[in-house]
Amino acid sequence: MMRAYGHSLHLVDGPEENIKITTPGDFFAMRAILDARENEQIYVS
Repeated sequence: MMRAYGHSLHLVDGPEENIKITTPGDFFAMRAILDARENEQIYVS
């Protein structure tokens, strides 16, 4: 849509787990990412 109005688009590097939550499935994916992070912190510490 922005391109249709004459704006240029740019990609920005960021974390792969940076997701947009718009569906129930997205919510469960976010929970899995957070759970994995929490478990990783427990085992690494």
